[in-house]
Amino acid sequence: IVIERKGLTRMDAILEDGTRIEAAPLKLLDPNVRKEQRMERGDRFVVIGARNDEKIGLTLAGNGLAGQVLIITAERIHSLPLPNEASWKRSVTASENGLLTK
Repeated sequence: IVIERKGLTRMDAILEDGTRIEAAPLKLLDPNVRKEQRMERGDRFVVIGARNDEKIGLTLAGNGLAGQVLIITAERIHSLPLPNEASWKRSVTASENGLLTK
């Protein structure tokens, strides 16, 4: 999952079992890494690693600069544009089949 940070003011990512996804450690091959530690936050994008059989709930809010959410699979790239409004909120479920807006 790739989320463009342009205009993004808040973001939560939660696994289907209710576990909140956290930032990944600097050393990814650390044997103590927990399953929820897989979010990388850069200046322009947030990247969340996902398995094929997972559903991840995203709660997003922004300030009017339109970005997008991408799901990248082996078969294709799914894209969901985010609103270009002064203030917005959106809940999305990401899965191997693409993005489903709640």
